[in-house]
Amino acid sequence: MFLLVKLLSATNTFTLVFYRAAVQIVLSLSGLLREGVNDPLIGPPGVRSLLVLRAGFGAAAVCAWFYGCRALPLSDAVTLQFATPAFAAATAVFLVGERWTPPDMCGAIVCLLGVALIARPTWMFGTAEHGDDTAVGGEEANDDSTP
Repeated sequence: MFLLVKLLSATNTFTLVFYRAAVQIVLSLSGLLREGVNDPLIGPPGVRSLLVLRAGFGAAAVCAWFYGCRALPLSDAVTLQFATPAFAAATAVFLVGERWTPPDMCGAIVCLLGVALIARPTWMFGTAEHGDDTAVGGEEANDDSTP
């Protein structure tokens, strides 16, 4: 999805969000109707206002995500996207009083470090110059002149 959004960066963000939502609605409604869920469009009466609120926040998040994929280098956008669970867990401590145990803290730190090391965001590692690849299979890895 990240790469597709980046490749379609000339397309308006809201157009991309519209087409993603159209596909998601078709897939979701077909699954809900197949399972026989009552009120698949608007949900149960007691939680409709919460569903509308969640839909609004979800739409804003998808718009921000697609815009980030278009405007930022892909590695930075991926880092931000996959770091959100750690930030959500930390925010839940303050907003809803979730317990924050040492394993939770370690998990969040490992999550952030793993995402940063895999995606290598430009704000953390800088931009790679041509010929500056030190990864396995890069120019320095294949240099036979060193003993």
